[in-house]
Amino acid sequence: MAAWSWRTWPDVLIDFGREAYVAWRLAEGAVLHRDVVYVSGPLSPYWNAAVFRVLGDGLDSLFAVNALLLALLCAVWFGLLRFVADRAAAWAGCAVLLTVFGFAQYVGIGNYNYLAPYSHELPHGLLLASLGIAAWTRAAGRRPSGWDAGAGLAFGLVALTKIEVLVAAAAANALAFAFLARREPAADAARRLARFAVGALLPPGVAVALLASPLGFAGAVEAVAIGPLRLLGDDLAGLPFYQRGLGSDDLPRNAGLALLWALKLAALFVPAWAAATLLRQPRQRGVAAQVAAAVAMAAVLAPFSAGIAWLQAARSLPVLMLAAGAACLWGLRGRAAADREGAVALVRAMLVTFATVLLAKIFFNARVYQYGFALAMPASLVLVAALVSWLPAELTRRGAAGGVFRAAALAVLGVTVAAHLWLMAPFFEAKTSRLGGVDDAFRVQPAFARILGGALEEVNARTRPGDTLAVLPEGVMLNFLTRRPTPTPHFSFNPFELHVYGEDEMIAAFAASPPAAVVLIHHDTSEHGARFLGRNYGVALLAWIREHYRTARQIGDAPLEPGSRFGVQILERKDRPRRVERGG
Repeated sequence: MAAWSWRTWPDVLIDFGREAYVAWRLAEGAVLHRDVVYVSGPLSPYWNAAVFRVLGDGLDSLFAVNALLLALLCAVWFGLLRFVADRAAAWAGCAVLLTVFGFAQYVGIGNYNYLAPYSHELPHGLLLASLGIAAWTRAAGRRPSGWDAGAGLAFGLVALTKIEVLVAAAAANALAFAFLARREPAADAARRLARFAVGALLPPGVAVALLASPLGFAGAVEAVAIGPLRLLGDDLAGLPFYQRGLGSDDLPRNAGLALLWALKLAALFVPAWAAATLLRQPRQRGVAAQVAAAVAMAAVLAPFSAGIAWLQAARSLPVLMLAAGAACLWGLRGRAAADREGAVALVRAMLVTFATVLLAKIFFNARVYQYGFALAMPASLVLVAALVSWLPAELTRRGAAGGVFRAAALAVLGVTVAAHLWLMAPFFEAKTSRLGGVDDAFRVQPAFARILGGALEEVNARTRPGDTLAVLPEGVMLNFLTRRPTPTPHFSFNPFELHVYGEDEMIAAFAASPPAAVVLIHHDTSEHGARFLGRNYGVALLAWIREHYRTARQIGDAPLEPGSRFGVQILERKDRPRRVERGG
Protein backbone atom coordinates (compact mmCIF):
# COMPACT_ATOMS: atom_id res chain seq x y z
CA MET A 1 0.00 0.00 0.00
CA ALA A 2 2.84 2.42 0.79
CA ALA A 3 4.58 1.69 -2.51
CA TRP A 4 1.39 1.92 -4.56
CA SER A 5 0.26 5.19 -2.99
CA TRP A 6 3.77 6.62 -2.63
CA ARG A 7 3.69 10.37 -1.80
CA THR A 8 0.07 10.82 -2.95
CA TRP A 9 -1.14 11.23 0.63
CA PRO A 10 -1.45 15.01 1.22
CA ASP A 11 -3.92 17.38 -0.33
CA VAL A 12 -2.20 20.31 -1.96
CA LEU A 13 -4.62 22.97 -0.68
CA ILE A 14 -6.74 21.71 2.21
CA ASP A 15 -5.94 20.86 5.83
CA PHE A 16 -2.66 18.94 5.74
CA GLY A 17 -0.83 22.14 4.86
CA ARG A 18 -2.07 23.47 8.20
CA GLU A 19 -0.64 20.44 9.99
CA ALA A 20 2.79 20.96 8.45
CA TYR A 21 2.72 24.75 8.78
CA VAL A 22 1.71 24.82 12.45
CA ALA A 23 4.36 22.23 13.34
CA TRP A 24 7.01 24.25 11.48
CA ARG A 25 6.02 27.49 13.22
CA LEU A 26 6.12 25.83 16.65
CA ALA A 27 9.48 24.25 15.86
CA GLU A 28 10.73 27.75 15.01
CA GLY A 29 9.65 29.04 18.44
CA ALA A 30 6.07 30.23 17.90
CA VAL A 31 3.51 29.56 20.63
CA LEU A 32 0.20 27.87 19.99
CA HIS A 33 -2.84 30.14 20.49
CA ARG A 34 -0.62 33.21 20.76
CA ASP A 35 1.17 33.19 17.41
CA VAL A 36 -0.91 30.51 15.68
CA VAL A 37 -4.64 29.91 16.12
CA TYR A 38 -5.77 26.33 16.65
CA VAL A 39 -9.08 24.63 17.41
CA SER A 40 -7.93 21.33 18.94
CA GLY A 41 -5.76 20.19 21.82
CA PRO A 42 -2.03 20.98 21.95
CA LEU A 43 -0.58 17.47 21.91
CA SER A 44 -0.44 16.80 18.16
CA PRO A 45 1.02 20.13 16.96
CA TYR A 46 3.75 20.05 19.61
CA TRP A 47 4.47 16.39 18.85
CA ASN A 48 4.86 17.24 15.16
CA ALA A 49 7.04 20.23 16.07
CA ALA A 50 9.28 17.86 18.04
CA VAL A 51 9.47 15.60 14.98
CA PHE A 52 10.61 18.56 12.88
CA ARG A 53 13.21 19.58 15.44
CA VAL A 54 14.68 16.08 15.68
CA LEU A 55 14.41 14.87 12.08
CA GLY A 56 14.27 18.11 10.12
CA ASP A 57 11.31 20.21 9.02
CA GLY A 58 10.51 18.39 5.77
CA LEU A 59 7.31 16.54 4.98
CA ASP A 60 9.36 13.35 4.77
CA SER A 61 9.83 13.55 8.55
CA LEU A 62 6.06 13.59 9.14
CA PHE A 63 5.48 10.83 6.59
CA ALA A 64 8.06 8.56 8.24
CA VAL A 65 6.84 9.10 11.80
CA ASN A 66 3.19 8.75 10.77
CA ALA A 67 4.02 5.46 9.04
CA LEU A 68 5.58 4.19 12.28
CA LEU A 69 2.52 5.30 14.26
CA LEU A 70 0.27 3.50 11.76
CA ALA A 71 2.33 0.35 12.27
CA LEU A 72 1.96 0.77 16.04
CA LEU A 73 -1.80 1.30 15.71
CA CYS A 74 -1.98 -1.87 13.64
CA ALA A 75 -0.02 -3.81 16.27
CA VAL A 76 -2.24 -2.53 19.09
CA TRP A 77 -5.40 -3.53 17.25
CA PHE A 78 -3.89 -6.91 16.41
CA GLY A 79 -3.49 -7.47 20.14
CA LEU A 80 -6.96 -6.17 20.96
CA LEU A 81 -8.69 -8.30 18.32
CA ARG A 82 -6.71 -11.36 19.33
CA PHE A 83 -7.75 -10.78 22.96
CA VAL A 84 -11.48 -10.40 22.27
CA ALA A 85 -11.66 -12.72 19.22
CA ASP A 86 -8.91 -14.89 17.73
CA ARG A 87 -5.83 -14.79 15.53
CA ALA A 88 -7.76 -15.01 12.25
CA ALA A 89 -9.89 -12.01 13.18
CA ALA A 90 -6.75 -10.10 14.21
CA TRP A 91 -5.06 -10.72 10.86
CA ALA A 92 -8.22 -9.91 8.91
CA GLY A 93 -8.83 -6.74 10.92
CA CYS A 94 -5.30 -5.47 10.37
CA ALA A 95 -5.58 -6.20 6.66
CA VAL A 96 -8.73 -4.07 6.53
CA LEU A 97 -7.08 -1.33 8.59
CA LEU A 98 -4.12 -1.06 6.22
CA THR A 99 -5.93 -1.42 2.91
CA VAL A 100 -9.31 0.23 3.37
CA PHE A 101 -8.19 2.98 5.77
CA GLY A 102 -4.43 3.36 6.19
CA PHE A 103 -3.43 4.86 2.82
CA ALA A 104 -6.87 5.54 1.42
CA GLN A 105 -8.14 8.13 -1.02
CA TYR A 106 -11.75 7.84 -2.17
CA VAL A 107 -12.46 11.51 -2.97
CA GLY A 108 -10.66 14.29 -4.79
CA ILE A 109 -9.35 15.81 -1.56
CA GLY A 110 -6.45 13.93 0.00
CA ASN A 111 -5.75 14.09 3.75
CA TYR A 112 -8.07 11.28 4.78
CA ASN A 113 -5.39 8.71 5.49
CA TYR A 114 -2.90 8.03 8.25
CA LEU A 115 0.25 9.23 6.45
CA ALA A 116 -1.01 12.79 5.85
CA PRO A 117 -4.17 13.20 7.95
CA TYR A 118 -6.27 16.33 7.77
CA SER A 119 -5.98 16.49 11.55
CA HIS A 120 -3.26 14.56 13.37
CA GLU A 121 -5.43 14.65 16.48
CA LEU A 122 -7.59 11.85 15.05
CA PRO A 123 -4.92 9.18 14.40
CA HIS A 124 -3.00 10.26 17.51
CA GLY A 125 -6.16 10.14 19.60
CA LEU A 126 -7.15 6.77 18.13
CA LEU A 127 -3.76 5.29 18.94
CA LEU A 128 -3.82 6.61 22.51
CA ALA A 129 -7.41 5.52 23.12
CA SER A 130 -6.60 2.07 21.73
CA LEU A 131 -3.59 1.83 24.04
CA GLY A 132 -5.89 2.80 26.92
CA ILE A 133 -8.31 -0.02 26.08
CA ALA A 134 -5.33 -2.36 25.68
CA ALA A 135 -4.31 -1.47 29.25
CA TRP A 136 -7.70 -2.79 30.38
CA THR A 137 -6.79 -6.20 28.96
CA ARG A 138 -4.26 -6.30 31.81
CA ALA A 139 -6.20 -4.27 34.40
CA ALA A 140 -9.48 -6.22 34.12
CA GLY A 141 -9.31 -9.61 35.76
CA ARG A 142 -6.68 -8.43 38.25
CA ARG A 143 -6.67 -6.48 41.45
CA PRO A 144 -6.01 -2.71 41.20
CA SER A 145 -2.52 -2.13 39.80
CA GLY A 146 -0.38 0.19 37.73
CA TRP A 147 -2.36 -0.81 34.63
CA ASP A 148 -5.25 1.28 35.94
CA ALA A 149 -2.96 4.32 36.02
CA GLY A 150 -1.76 3.41 32.53
CA ALA A 151 -5.33 3.41 31.24
CA GLY A 152 -5.85 6.79 32.91
CA LEU A 153 -2.63 8.19 31.43
CA ALA A 154 -3.76 7.21 27.94
CA PHE A 155 -7.14 8.86 28.58
CA GLY A 156 -5.45 12.03 29.79
CA LEU A 157 -3.37 12.18 26.61
CA VAL A 158 -6.51 11.64 24.52
CA ALA A 159 -7.96 14.71 26.24
CA LEU A 160 -5.21 16.75 24.57
CA THR A 161 -6.24 15.67 21.05
CA LYS A 162 -9.77 15.86 19.63
CA ILE A 163 -13.17 15.97 21.28
CA GLU A 164 -14.63 13.15 19.17
CA VAL A 165 -12.06 10.64 20.41
CA LEU A 166 -12.23 11.96 23.97
CA VAL A 167 -15.99 11.41 24.21
CA ALA A 168 -15.72 7.89 22.78
CA ALA A 169 -12.86 6.99 25.14
CA ALA A 170 -14.80 8.43 28.08
CA ALA A 171 -17.80 6.23 27.24
CA ALA A 172 -15.64 3.10 27.03
CA ASN A 173 -13.89 3.82 30.34
CA ALA A 174 -17.17 4.68 32.05
CA LEU A 175 -18.52 1.29 31.00
CA ALA A 176 -15.47 -0.43 32.50
CA PHE A 177 -15.86 1.31 35.85
CA ALA A 178 -19.60 0.68 35.92
CA PHE A 179 -19.00 -3.04 35.33
CA LEU A 180 -16.20 -3.37 37.87
CA ALA A 181 -17.94 -1.28 40.53
CA ARG A 182 -20.72 -3.88 40.72
CA ARG A 183 -18.39 -6.86 40.86
CA GLU A 184 -15.43 -5.72 42.95
CA PRO A 185 -15.18 -4.82 46.63
CA ALA A 186 -15.80 -1.12 47.15
CA ALA A 187 -12.25 -0.55 48.40
CA ASP A 188 -10.75 -2.12 45.25
CA ALA A 189 -13.03 -0.11 42.98
CA ALA A 190 -12.06 3.11 44.78
CA ARG A 191 -8.34 2.36 44.51
CA ARG A 192 -8.74 1.53 40.83
CA LEU A 193 -10.61 4.79 40.17
CA ALA A 194 -8.03 6.81 42.12
CA ARG A 195 -5.14 5.38 40.12
CA PHE A 196 -7.00 6.04 36.87
CA ALA A 197 -7.77 9.63 37.91
CA VAL A 198 -4.15 10.36 38.81
CA GLY A 199 -3.00 9.07 35.43
CA ALA A 200 -5.73 10.97 33.59
CA LEU A 201 -4.99 14.32 35.28
CA LEU A 202 -1.26 14.16 34.70
CA PRO A 203 -1.08 15.04 30.95
CA PRO A 204 -3.47 18.04 31.12
CA GLY A 205 -1.69 19.25 34.26
CA VAL A 206 1.71 19.07 32.59
CA ALA A 207 0.34 20.79 29.47
CA VAL A 208 -1.10 23.66 31.53
CA ALA A 209 2.19 24.05 33.39
CA LEU A 210 4.19 24.19 30.15
CA LEU A 211 1.84 26.66 28.45
CA ALA A 212 1.32 28.88 31.49
CA SER A 213 4.57 30.77 30.96
CA PRO A 214 3.78 32.11 27.46
CA LEU A 215 -0.02 32.22 27.76
CA GLY A 216 -0.71 32.80 31.46
CA PHE A 217 -2.60 30.31 33.61
CA ALA A 218 -6.06 31.17 32.26
CA GLY A 219 -4.80 31.09 28.67
CA ALA A 220 -3.09 27.74 29.26
CA VAL A 221 -6.27 26.21 30.69
CA GLU A 222 -8.24 27.51 27.72
CA ALA A 223 -5.65 26.11 25.29
CA VAL A 224 -5.82 22.67 26.90
CA ALA A 225 -9.63 22.64 27.07
CA ILE A 226 -10.23 24.36 23.72
CA GLY A 227 -11.93 21.35 22.11
CA PRO A 228 -14.74 20.99 24.68
CA LEU A 229 -15.00 24.77 25.06
CA ARG A 230 -15.40 25.24 21.32
CA LEU A 231 -18.01 22.49 21.19
CA LEU A 232 -20.03 24.06 24.00
CA GLY A 233 -19.56 27.67 22.99
CA ASP A 234 -20.25 27.68 19.24
CA ASP A 235 -23.21 26.70 17.11
CA LEU A 236 -21.03 24.61 14.81
CA ALA A 237 -23.54 21.75 14.76
CA GLY A 238 -25.96 24.06 12.96
CA LEU A 239 -23.61 24.72 10.04
CA PRO A 240 -24.65 22.98 6.78
CA PHE A 241 -21.22 21.35 6.49
CA TYR A 242 -21.64 19.50 9.80
CA GLN A 243 -25.29 18.70 9.19
CA ARG A 244 -24.40 16.96 5.93
CA GLY A 245 -21.54 15.14 7.60
CA LEU A 246 -23.77 13.90 10.41
CA GLY A 247 -26.67 13.14 8.07
CA SER A 248 -29.10 15.31 10.02
CA ASP A 249 -29.80 17.42 6.91
CA ASP A 250 -32.18 14.67 5.73
CA LEU A 251 -32.65 12.50 8.80
CA PRO A 252 -35.51 10.21 7.64
CA ARG A 253 -33.73 9.35 4.39
CA ASN A 254 -30.32 8.80 5.96
CA ALA A 255 -31.69 6.74 8.86
CA GLY A 256 -33.61 4.64 6.35
CA LEU A 257 -30.47 4.07 4.28
CA ALA A 258 -28.57 2.97 7.38
CA LEU A 259 -31.22 0.40 8.19
CA LEU A 260 -31.47 -0.72 4.56
CA TRP A 261 -27.75 -1.35 4.25
CA ALA A 262 -27.73 -3.24 7.55
CA LEU A 263 -30.49 -5.49 6.23
CA LYS A 264 -28.60 -5.98 2.95
CA LEU A 265 -25.49 -7.09 4.83
CA ALA A 266 -27.51 -9.43 7.04
CA ALA A 267 -29.22 -10.91 3.97
CA LEU A 268 -25.84 -11.48 2.33
CA PHE A 269 -24.84 -13.83 5.16
CA VAL A 270 -28.13 -15.71 5.46
CA PRO A 271 -27.01 -18.45 3.01
CA ALA A 272 -23.70 -18.84 4.84
CA TRP A 273 -25.51 -19.13 8.19
CA ALA A 274 -27.92 -21.66 6.71
CA ALA A 275 -25.10 -23.74 5.22
CA ALA A 276 -23.19 -23.72 8.50
CA THR A 277 -26.31 -24.79 10.39
CA LEU A 278 -27.05 -27.65 7.99
CA LEU A 279 -23.48 -29.02 8.06
CA ARG A 280 -23.62 -30.45 11.55
CA GLN A 281 -21.56 -33.64 11.16
CA PRO A 282 -17.83 -33.38 11.96
CA ARG A 283 -16.83 -34.76 8.54
CA GLN A 284 -18.90 -32.06 6.87
CA ARG A 285 -17.03 -29.23 8.60
CA GLY A 286 -13.57 -29.80 7.15
CA VAL A 287 -11.32 -27.72 4.96
CA ALA A 288 -13.10 -28.79 1.78
CA ALA A 289 -16.42 -27.43 3.02
CA GLN A 290 -14.81 -24.17 4.07
CA VAL A 291 -13.03 -23.72 0.74
CA ALA A 292 -16.26 -24.47 -1.08
CA ALA A 293 -18.11 -21.88 1.00
CA ALA A 294 -15.45 -19.23 0.32
CA VAL A 295 -15.37 -19.94 -3.41
CA ALA A 296 -19.14 -19.95 -3.65
CA MET A 297 -19.50 -16.66 -1.78
CA ALA A 298 -16.80 -14.96 -3.84
CA ALA A 299 -18.25 -16.36 -7.08
CA VAL A 300 -21.68 -14.98 -6.24
CA LEU A 301 -20.49 -11.57 -5.03
CA ALA A 302 -17.57 -10.72 -7.33
CA PRO A 303 -19.51 -10.46 -10.64
CA PHE A 304 -21.81 -7.86 -9.08
CA SER A 305 -19.01 -5.96 -7.35
CA ALA A 306 -18.74 -3.21 -9.96
CA GLY A 307 -22.43 -2.39 -9.54
CA ILE A 308 -22.38 -2.20 -5.75
CA ALA A 309 -22.18 1.25 -4.17
CA TRP A 310 -19.38 0.19 -1.85
CA LEU A 311 -18.91 3.63 -0.32
CA GLN A 312 -22.54 3.52 0.82
CA ALA A 313 -22.18 0.15 2.56
CA ALA A 314 -20.61 1.72 5.66
CA ARG A 315 -23.95 3.41 6.38
CA SER A 316 -24.85 0.13 8.08
CA LEU A 317 -22.18 0.51 10.77
CA PRO A 318 -24.24 2.43 13.38
CA VAL A 319 -27.07 -0.10 13.20
CA LEU A 320 -24.68 -3.03 13.39
CA MET A 321 -22.73 -1.48 16.28
CA LEU A 322 -25.93 -0.89 18.25
CA ALA A 323 -26.84 -4.55 17.73
CA ALA A 324 -23.33 -5.66 18.73
CA GLY A 325 -23.45 -3.38 21.77
CA ALA A 326 -26.70 -4.91 22.94
CA ALA A 327 -25.22 -8.40 22.53
CA CYS A 328 -22.06 -7.44 24.42
CA LEU A 329 -23.97 -5.89 27.30
CA TRP A 330 -26.11 -9.01 27.49
CA GLY A 331 -22.95 -11.08 27.56
CA LEU A 332 -21.67 -9.16 30.59
CA ARG A 333 -24.53 -10.45 32.72
CA GLY A 334 -23.29 -12.66 35.51
CA ARG A 335 -19.63 -12.30 34.50
CA ALA A 336 -17.12 -12.11 37.31
CA ALA A 337 -14.55 -9.32 37.29
CA ALA A 338 -11.61 -11.49 38.27
CA ASP A 339 -11.55 -14.18 35.57
CA ARG A 340 -10.34 -14.11 31.97
CA GLU A 341 -13.80 -14.64 30.50
CA GLY A 342 -15.04 -11.59 32.37
CA ALA A 343 -12.08 -9.54 31.19
CA VAL A 344 -12.66 -10.60 27.56
CA ALA A 345 -16.36 -9.77 27.79
CA LEU A 346 -15.58 -6.37 29.32
CA VAL A 347 -12.94 -5.38 26.74
CA ARG A 348 -15.20 -6.57 23.95
CA ALA A 349 -17.99 -4.33 25.26
CA MET A 350 -15.53 -1.45 25.62
CA LEU A 351 -14.41 -1.79 22.01
CA VAL A 352 -17.99 -1.83 20.74
CA THR A 353 -18.86 1.18 22.93
CA PHE A 354 -15.81 3.10 21.75
CA ALA A 355 -16.53 2.28 18.11
CA THR A 356 -20.21 3.22 18.38
CA VAL A 357 -19.68 6.57 20.12
CA LEU A 358 -16.84 7.44 17.73
CA LEU A 359 -19.40 7.30 14.90
CA ALA A 360 -21.45 10.09 16.52
CA LYS A 361 -20.16 12.82 14.18
CA ILE A 362 -21.17 10.79 11.10
CA PHE A 363 -23.85 8.64 12.71
CA PHE A 364 -26.58 9.01 10.07
CA ASN A 365 -24.11 9.28 7.20
CA ALA A 366 -21.46 6.76 8.21
CA ARG A 367 -18.70 6.28 5.66
CA VAL A 368 -15.13 5.07 5.25
CA TYR A 369 -14.11 8.12 3.21
CA GLN A 370 -13.53 11.68 4.49
CA TYR A 371 -13.85 11.70 8.32
CA GLY A 372 -14.64 8.00 8.22
CA PHE A 373 -10.98 7.10 7.64
CA ALA A 374 -10.65 7.47 11.42
CA LEU A 375 -14.16 7.63 12.84
CA ALA A 376 -15.39 4.46 11.08
CA MET A 377 -12.20 2.42 11.42
CA PRO A 378 -12.82 0.89 14.88
CA ALA A 379 -16.42 0.00 13.99
CA SER A 380 -15.23 -1.69 10.79
CA LEU A 381 -12.67 -3.75 12.69
CA VAL A 382 -15.25 -4.72 15.31
CA LEU A 383 -17.49 -5.87 12.44
CA VAL A 384 -14.61 -7.95 11.09
CA ALA A 385 -14.21 -9.57 14.52
CA ALA A 386 -17.92 -10.35 14.65
CA LEU A 387 -17.99 -11.93 11.19
CA VAL A 388 -14.70 -13.84 11.41
CA SER A 389 -14.75 -14.89 15.07
CA TRP A 390 -17.77 -14.13 17.26
CA LEU A 391 -20.54 -15.44 14.98
CA PRO A 392 -18.56 -18.54 13.85
CA ALA A 393 -17.80 -19.32 17.51
CA GLU A 394 -21.49 -19.07 18.39
CA LEU A 395 -22.35 -21.43 15.52
CA THR A 396 -19.69 -23.89 16.65
CA ARG A 397 -21.02 -23.73 20.21
CA ARG A 398 -24.41 -24.78 18.87
CA GLY A 399 -22.89 -27.72 17.01
CA ALA A 400 -22.93 -26.09 13.55
CA ALA A 401 -20.05 -25.60 11.12
CA GLY A 402 -18.72 -22.25 12.30
CA GLY A 403 -15.68 -22.64 10.05
CA VAL A 404 -17.91 -22.59 6.97
CA PHE A 405 -19.41 -19.26 8.02
CA ARG A 406 -15.94 -17.90 8.74
CA ALA A 407 -14.71 -18.92 5.29
CA ALA A 408 -17.67 -17.18 3.65
CA ALA A 409 -17.02 -14.06 5.75
CA LEU A 410 -13.36 -13.99 4.71
CA ALA A 411 -14.41 -14.26 1.07
CA VAL A 412 -16.75 -11.28 1.47
CA LEU A 413 -13.95 -9.30 3.13
CA GLY A 414 -11.62 -10.16 0.27
CA VAL A 415 -14.07 -8.90 -2.34
CA THR A 416 -14.78 -5.81 -0.24
CA VAL A 417 -11.09 -4.93 0.10
CA ALA A 418 -10.53 -5.48 -3.62
CA ALA A 419 -13.46 -3.21 -4.45
CA HIS A 420 -12.12 -0.43 -2.23
CA LEU A 421 -8.66 -0.72 -3.77
CA TRP A 422 -10.26 -0.44 -7.20
CA LEU A 423 -11.97 2.78 -6.07
CA MET A 424 -8.65 4.24 -4.90
CA ALA A 425 -6.70 3.48 -8.05
CA PRO A 426 -7.84 6.44 -10.22
CA PHE A 427 -6.89 8.94 -7.54
CA PHE A 428 -3.39 7.50 -7.15
CA GLU A 429 -2.87 7.24 -10.89
CA ALA A 430 -3.97 10.83 -11.55
CA LYS A 431 -1.14 12.22 -9.42
CA THR A 432 1.73 12.01 -11.89
CA SER A 433 3.56 15.26 -11.16
CA ARG A 434 5.73 16.39 -8.29
CA LEU A 435 5.46 19.48 -6.10
CA GLY A 436 7.83 20.64 -3.40
CA GLY A 437 11.55 20.36 -2.72
CA VAL A 438 13.64 17.33 -1.91
CA ASP A 439 12.37 16.83 1.65
CA ASP A 440 8.86 18.11 0.93
CA ALA A 441 8.03 16.37 -2.34
CA PHE A 442 4.64 14.83 -2.92
CA ARG A 443 2.63 13.86 -5.98
CA VAL A 444 -0.17 15.99 -7.42
CA GLN A 445 -2.14 16.27 -10.63
CA PRO A 446 -0.26 18.01 -13.47
CA ALA A 447 -2.45 21.15 -13.40
CA PHE A 448 -1.70 21.68 -9.72
CA ALA A 449 2.01 21.11 -10.29
CA ARG A 450 2.15 23.63 -13.13
CA ILE A 451 0.12 26.40 -11.53
CA LEU A 452 1.14 26.03 -7.90
CA GLY A 453 4.72 25.28 -8.87
CA GLY A 454 4.73 28.57 -10.76
CA ALA A 455 3.22 30.31 -7.75
CA LEU A 456 5.97 28.94 -5.51
CA GLU A 457 8.65 30.21 -7.88
CA GLU A 458 6.97 33.61 -8.08
CA VAL A 459 6.66 33.96 -4.31
CA ASN A 460 10.28 32.99 -3.79
CA ALA A 461 11.35 35.53 -6.41
CA ARG A 462 9.25 38.40 -5.03
CA THR A 463 9.86 37.89 -1.31
CA ARG A 464 12.83 37.27 0.95
CA PRO A 465 13.19 34.65 3.69
CA GLY A 466 11.43 36.03 6.74
CA ASP A 467 8.87 37.97 4.70
CA THR A 468 5.25 37.17 5.39
CA LEU A 469 2.77 35.65 2.97
CA ALA A 470 -1.03 35.37 3.09
CA VAL A 471 -2.78 32.71 1.02
CA LEU A 472 -6.56 33.00 0.63
CA PRO A 473 -9.03 31.42 1.06
CA GLU A 474 -7.01 28.26 1.73
CA GLY A 475 -3.58 27.00 0.79
CA VAL A 476 -1.26 27.40 3.77
CA MET A 477 0.76 24.57 2.21
CA LEU A 478 2.33 27.34 0.09
CA ASN A 479 3.45 29.08 3.28
CA PHE A 480 5.07 25.86 4.42
CA LEU A 481 6.73 25.02 1.09
CA THR A 482 8.18 28.54 0.79
CA ARG A 483 8.86 28.75 4.55
CA ARG A 484 7.10 32.13 4.60
CA PRO A 485 4.99 32.66 7.74
CA THR A 486 1.58 34.24 7.72
CA PRO A 487 1.50 37.83 9.04
CA THR A 488 -1.26 37.02 11.55
CA PRO A 489 -2.19 34.05 13.74
CA HIS A 490 -4.83 33.18 11.11
CA PHE A 491 -3.84 31.08 8.11
CA SER A 492 -7.17 29.91 6.67
CA PHE A 493 -10.00 32.14 5.47
CA ASN A 494 -12.84 29.81 4.52
CA PRO A 495 -16.44 30.31 5.76
CA PHE A 496 -15.81 28.12 8.81
CA GLU A 497 -12.80 30.18 9.93
CA LEU A 498 -14.64 33.46 9.38
CA HIS A 499 -17.56 32.08 11.39
CA VAL A 500 -15.31 31.08 14.29
CA TYR A 501 -13.00 34.07 14.47
CA GLY A 502 -14.95 36.86 12.78
CA GLU A 503 -14.20 38.78 9.59
CA ASP A 504 -13.59 42.06 11.41
CA GLU A 505 -10.91 40.43 13.56
CA MET A 506 -9.12 39.11 10.48
CA ILE A 507 -9.22 42.50 8.70
CA ALA A 508 -7.85 44.19 11.80
CA ALA A 509 -5.03 41.62 11.97
CA PHE A 510 -4.12 42.26 8.32
CA ALA A 511 -4.19 46.02 8.86
CA ALA A 512 -1.90 45.73 11.88
CA SER A 513 0.57 43.44 10.09
CA PRO A 514 0.15 43.56 6.28
CA PRO A 515 1.83 40.67 4.45
CA ALA A 516 4.64 41.20 1.98
CA ALA A 517 2.63 39.32 -0.65
CA VAL A 518 -0.81 37.77 -1.05
CA VAL A 519 -1.75 34.73 -3.10
CA LEU A 520 -5.37 34.24 -4.15
CA ILE A 521 -6.14 30.64 -5.06
CA HIS A 522 -9.24 29.50 -6.90
CA HIS A 523 -11.12 27.36 -4.43
CA ASP A 524 -14.82 26.64 -4.22
CA THR A 525 -15.81 26.42 -0.55
CA SER A 526 -19.43 25.39 -1.17
CA GLU A 527 -19.06 22.51 1.30
CA HIS A 528 -19.00 25.17 4.02
CA GLY A 529 -22.18 26.82 2.75
CA ALA A 530 -20.68 29.66 0.69
CA ARG A 531 -18.96 29.31 -2.66
CA PHE A 532 -16.38 32.03 -3.30
CA LEU A 533 -14.42 34.40 -1.07
CA GLY A 534 -15.27 37.99 -1.95
CA ARG A 535 -18.58 37.06 -3.56
CA ASN A 536 -20.51 34.84 -1.17
CA TYR A 537 -18.60 35.52 2.05
CA GLY A 538 -15.61 37.55 3.18
CA VAL A 539 -16.60 40.43 0.92
CA ALA A 540 -15.10 43.07 3.19
CA LEU A 541 -11.92 41.04 3.70
CA LEU A 542 -11.20 40.67 -0.01
CA ALA A 543 -12.16 44.32 -0.60
CA TRP A 544 -9.50 45.37 1.95
CA ILE A 545 -6.92 43.24 0.15
CA ARG A 546 -7.85 44.67 -3.27
CA GLU A 547 -7.61 48.17 -1.84
CA HIS A 548 -4.06 47.69 -0.59
CA TYR A 549 -2.63 45.18 -3.10
CA ARG A 550 -2.36 44.93 -6.87
CA THR A 551 -2.02 41.92 -9.16
CA ALA A 552 1.61 41.18 -9.99
CA ARG A 553 1.14 37.86 -11.78
CA GLN A 554 -1.68 35.54 -12.72
CA ILE A 555 -1.13 31.87 -13.50
CA GLY A 556 -4.03 29.89 -14.96
CA ASP A 557 -7.60 31.14 -14.76
CA ALA A 558 -8.62 34.13 -12.69
CA PRO A 559 -9.30 32.80 -9.18
CA LEU A 560 -12.59 33.07 -7.28
CA GLU A 561 -14.65 33.55 -10.45
CA PRO A 562 -17.68 31.33 -11.20
CA GLY A 563 -16.42 30.26 -14.65
CA SER A 564 -12.82 29.57 -13.64
CA ARG A 565 -11.29 26.14 -13.48
CA PHE A 566 -8.11 26.70 -11.52
CA GLY A 567 -5.61 29.52 -11.17
CA VAL A 568 -3.79 31.84 -8.81
CA GLN A 569 -3.02 35.53 -8.55
CA ILE A 570 0.10 36.79 -6.81
CA LEU A 571 -0.55 40.24 -5.34
CA GLU A 572 2.02 42.80 -4.24
CA ARG A 573 1.59 45.84 -2.00
CA LYS A 574 0.62 49.07 -3.74
CA ASP A 575 2.94 51.10 -1.52
CA ARG A 576 5.98 49.33 -2.97
CA PRO A 577 7.53 49.99 -6.42
CA ARG A 578 6.26 47.69 -9.15
CA ARG A 579 8.86 45.14 -10.16
CA VAL A 580 9.95 45.40 -13.79
CA GLU A 581 9.33 42.16 -15.64
CA ARG A 582 12.17 41.14 -17.96
CA GLY A 583 12.28 38.69 -20.82
CA GLY A 584 9.38 37.01 -22.55
